[in-house]
Amino acid sequence: MDMTINEAAVSRQLDDFLKARGWRCTRTKAELSFYPNGRRGRQQESGHADYLCTRPLEPSHPIPNLPGRGDQFFREDKQPNAQPKKAHKAKQDAWTSDRRREGYLVCQIPYKCSDPLEWFENWYREHFGGV
Repeated sequence: MDMTINEAAVSRQLDDFLKARGWRCTRTKAELSFYPNGRRGRQQESGHADYLCTRPLEPSHPIPNLPGRGDQFFREDKQPNAQPKKAHKAKQDAWTSDRRREGYLVCQIPYKCSDPLEWFENWYREHFGGV
């Protein structure tokens, strides 16, 4: 029996990890939509990350905790050892590069990563401290 963890399971684990630390993760993945003319399509930028994760600043944070202030990052999840399609990977890499160039923090779990949760915990520690 193949016990491969799929991307949805990885996403649930990461959501639980972040929720326990005060984060809210909103799914941003493109869903299939129907336009008024009956045409189908996706209403989102090509290569967009799966989630936007946000949390308000801690009251002890040196920046005043004004409404709307907080931490945020985009999160692109991958199942363990994911094998990308060239075109899809290129779109995701381009979107990620564009957002980083604009100053956004983007967490893109690498393709072919054998343990996405461990990789993410290390990324999180690097960007936000403690685990």
